[in-house]
Amino acid sequence: MRRRFVYRVGIVTGVTLPNGPSVFHRLQTIDWLYNLTLTHLGSSLGIPITAMGNNMAVSREAYEAVGGYESLPFSVVEDYTLFRAIVQKGYSFWNLLDENVLALTKPVDTFYLFLQQRKRWMRGAVDLPVWMVISLYGQYLAGPILLLLGLFAPTLAVMLYLTKLFVQTTVISFGLSRLRRTSLWPYALLFEVYQLIIGPVSVLFYLLPTRIEWKGRVYK
Repeated sequence: MRRRFVYRVGIVTGVTLPNGPSVFHRLQTIDWLYNLTLTHLGSSLGIPITAMGNNMAVSREAYEAVGGYESLPFSVVEDYTLFRAIVQKGYSFWNLLDENVLALTKPVDTFYLFLQQRKRWMRGAVDLPVWMVISLYGQYLAGPILLLLGLFAPTLAVMLYLTKLFVQTTVISFGLSRLRRTSLWPYALLFEVYQLIIGPVSVLFYLLPTRIEWKGRVYK
């Protein structure tokens, strides 16, 4: 059956950033900003990536068209499941990047809770298109992959690393400017070290046969 596209906006997502006083909190802010800026850029190109339930608007028409949450399969990332269902129904979407739609949330305080949060997100990411999953793991494992590549092709590894750093810095700069959060630039400079550490650790924690515990709920 041919899918019927209705060309009406069904779901709009704003920006949510963690806000806290410590360096760990501020690095989480840069992390979210980086990924949400990428999501906005993808949205601008018509590429549906995801939505965030804590700052999301859904039209009644689109919500009823998919039967609401009660008609959707269980997911640890229910906001993404709703987003995907609405897009598959043919509704369009917006991922905004503007200080007027910026919401602040509490960051996680411990590294263990941080890893639990990442494990939940990575569990939900398995439903993304294959190229997005590969991109996600490529981002998380960039350090080890480039180190391994450096054993065989050091020049290529350095060039790829510098390209990654340039793109990453450009995206963060764009996001900070759009959201008028340029005071966070000192933490943006630390973000690369943070990425190289939390990426591989998050993947290892995800592979451990442990349950996901998040906000009082336990997921198998």
